[in-house]
Amino acid sequence: MRYPMISTAATKCFLLCLVMFGFSDLALACGSTNATCDSAIVLDEIDLEGDTHCLGGCADGLIVGRFDKDASCSGSPFATSWYRLEAGPVNRVFNLELNSADLGQMVVTLYQGACGTLRALDCNQGKERSVNLRNVTIESNSTYFIAVSSLEGATGTFDLCYSYAADENQCNKQPTLTVMSTSLGSPLSGPYVSGEEVEFCYTVFGFENASCNYLQGILPFFGPGWSEDSFNADGSPKNITQPLLTQGRTSFTTSNPVCEGDPAGVWNWYEAGVISYNLNSTNPMGYRFGDDVDAGWVFLNSFDPTCFEFDDACCTNPTSDPNQSYGDDNYPVCGGGLSHEWTVCISLTTRITTTPSPDNDCMVGFKTFADGELGAFRSNSCSRDRVTYLNAAKGFAPQPTFSAATAAVSELELCPQETFTLDIEVDDPEARLYWFDGQGKLFVAEPGTKSITLTAPLTGKETYEIYATSGNASEPLLIDVSAKTEIDAVIEQSPEQVCDGEPVTLTAVMADGTSLSSATIAWSDGSDSETLMLTDWVETYTVDLSEAGCSTTLTHQINSFRPSQVTLEGSDIICQGDEAVLELNLTGISPWTIVLGTPAGETTLVLDEATFTEAYTPDSDLNFTVVTATDGNGCAVEVDGQFEVVVNADPQVQADTEVTLFCNEGVELQATAIDPTIDYLFEWFDQGGTELGTGQLIEVDETGVYTLITTDNSTGCQVTNEVEVLDSPEETLEIEIVNGTSIDLSQGLEVQLEVLTNLELDEVNTVTWTGPVGLDCYDCLTPFASPMTDATYIVEVADIYGCIAQLTVDITITDIVTETENSRSLYIPTAFQPGSDNDGSFCVFDDGQSGAVISLEIFDRWGSKVFAAMDASLGAPTACWDGTKGGQILEQGVYVYKASVTYPGEKESILSGSLTLVR
Repeated sequence: MRYPMISTAATKCFLLCLVMFGFSDLALACGSTNATCDSAIVLDEIDLEGDTHCLGGCADGLIVGRFDKDASCSGSPFATSWYRLEAGPVNRVFNLELNSADLGQMVVTLYQGACGTLRALDCNQGKERSVNLRNVTIESNSTYFIAVSSLEGATGTFDLCYSYAADENQCNKQPTLTVMSTSLGSPLSGPYVSGEEVEFCYTVFGFENASCNYLQGILPFFGPGWSEDSFNADGSPKNITQPLLTQGRTSFTTSNPVCEGDPAGVWNWYEAGVISYNLNSTNPMGYRFGDDVDAGWVFLNSFDPTCFEFDDACCTNPTSDPNQSYGDDNYPVCGGGLSHEWTVCISLTTRITTTPSPDNDCMVGFKTFADGELGAFRSNSCSRDRVTYLNAAKGFAPQPTFSAATAAVSELELCPQETFTLDIEVDDPEARLYWFDGQGKLFVAEPGTKSITLTAPLTGKETYEIYATSGNASEPLLIDVSAKTEIDAVIEQSPEQVCDGEPVTLTAVMADGTSLSSATIAWSDGSDSETLMLTDWVETYTVDLSEAGCSTTLTHQINSFRPSQVTLEGSDIICQGDEAVLELNLTGISPWTIVLGTPAGETTLVLDEATFTEAYTPDSDLNFTVVTATDGNGCAVEVDGQFEVVVNADPQVQADTEVTLFCNEGVELQATAIDPTIDYLFEWFDQGGTELGTGQLIEVDETGVYTLITTDNSTGCQVTNEVEVLDSPEETLEIEIVNGTSIDLSQGLEVQLEVLTNLELDEVNTVTWTGPVGLDCYDCLTPFASPMTDATYIVEVADIYGCIAQLTVDITITDIVTETENSRSLYIPTAFQPGSDNDGSFCVFDDGQSGAVISLEIFDRWGSKVFAAMDASLGAPTACWDGTKGGQILEQGVYVYKASVTYPGEKESILSGSLTLVR
């Protein structure tokens, strides 16, 4: 693919107008004196625009370059050449290029300020044998320093060429190019590592419309250090995180505008070879008329910029040629000032390489063009707008890793101004150490040195930042150094414990075990040596220590064996069956040897634990004593306390263990005291633990296990009894009605009320029905009911065990009473049973008045007619259906009737509905 690189014309000024086919003879002989900032060579003042000055230089000797922890190019640990630049009375743009046959991986850093307070402004890591800085703004009347070195540690000569240009951007006066993020944690200004994704944002803060020039083109330039995968085939960046947005709108004022207030156009990407430079005058980038300005974003109008009538045709015929387009602004309004803001953000990924090459150049630049340079409008008022560059490289030198070899130190506590030598382990033997103290002062280790000296502050804490660099600086190693006020010392006793009267030795030493021989020592007994040998000692000793501004007073209490003691605990009054626990509590040195006197004789215990417990369940009173006791030092043990146990008798109570409950009736539970003269408390509980009451007698009506707790009120001893209440061994009587307890019945029909029980018939004692007439028996389990009106019957069944069950049956008569149009009442059954005694046919009845004539039709559920009676007298046999067709009784089911009833002198009444044939 083709990279969007700087055009041929632009390269003229991009390389500072230098054409170098080899290295010059300008280089100074090595041994030059500009190896430090204070001895920097002053660069001569030269003219602006095109005047390039070159001189020779040499990186020689062992004087290291400056290390700047806040700069992306942190300096070089190797030989460095210094140059000073004194700016004139006006701001200028500075360009610098260095070439060498000796120095690889050249680094150039631009500083501002004085040698003791330099501030890094810009830096760049070059390719194999060259490095440059492009378009750096030099402020008037300021001092700058340039440091040149090699990350390879090489020495040798180089050529340094520099030039100036006027700081006179005519239209794009406030551009910014900012790195927003790096995916692998590199500094925003570089160097970046292989495969790292970097996001850039280029912003034009307004565009001054000099001579009515509009912003028409934004063209990016990229160094070869960016991966091919970052770009499309047309050269555009693949990952545009914020695209350019149109800022201008049309402002036509015709009577019938078609684009009034609409966006002025759109920003498009055009590949190389499409956009040309249109001015005859030379651009600072070197462009001349007809030159290809390479790929970039160019604005295309949504109207015809050659149309000056501002009528409908201006908008209906927009231009398609970006070379004949005006820029992005409110058209046709024209005026000075910063009116708009444009931003485009892109994300690029560096190439993956491991050695220095031109591919390590990760430069990014942006150049803007006015429509007077690219479009139909011809004006050179913006032709001096310069490229905005970010000088960056892809670092290939590995980042050193290192650690403090001295006991993994991260914090140190020293006396004020005390020094400490810290050994450093670095994975790169060529790396050099730099460090900053708490005030930011820089220290540099000698070549090959891998240890540094840290000094404690007078008070408080200082944090040292330590770096190793061999071209790519390591992460900082942070060491906190605090000034302590006391000596970290202790008093050691030997032996660690003694008995009264035995010799003991006390020694004052540092907490880490080292000697205090250099300290001033004063013991409380007047001794001034580190060690005291004591035979007749007191309980407490002190020592005053002082050294190097630190002091402390230590106090030590002689650690001696104290007399041991054994305490007996556990004396108690208990009930029979309860445990009594003997507890021995011991102090002093183990093991303890205890000889116990028990009712069964003496027993010897050898104990290592300070507490000993043993449980006993005595049937009678008992008493324990300590005969003898010694501790681990052979010392006698003091004895305190005693162990005595008094055993009380449990209550003597009788109670049934099982009781049977019949028919869910109540049953009494009885408790009987063997000795009625003893004051007992009787408490009853159900199986859920709920107290039911007190006393010797209690009545319950549920099965389950009941608990009786009997307490002797004089001793507190208790006994527990359980009584299980069992259900009757026979089944509990249960009954049910086969047809249910709520029955709908057509008038004139009957229904059997069949009672089922869970018992055998010989276990049923009596059956009793109560209720209105309509039952064929009142003492059987299967009576037939045929009430003429709604009725309620109650059946009560008693078994041979005296248990009774009862159910209520409600029967509702469901015949339909229909009112005719003349308010006559007709009775129409909802069901009938052919051939039954009560109602063997389906008839329509009235209230007994005569003279009515009926026509009746019956249909089955498929719509077939099964019966018809025409103009028959109401209630006559010929007007009733016996449930047959062709002499055969039809199947049980639902049928539909349709009837016409006429009374003399009255209007005909049409009736219809459903009926159920029951078999």
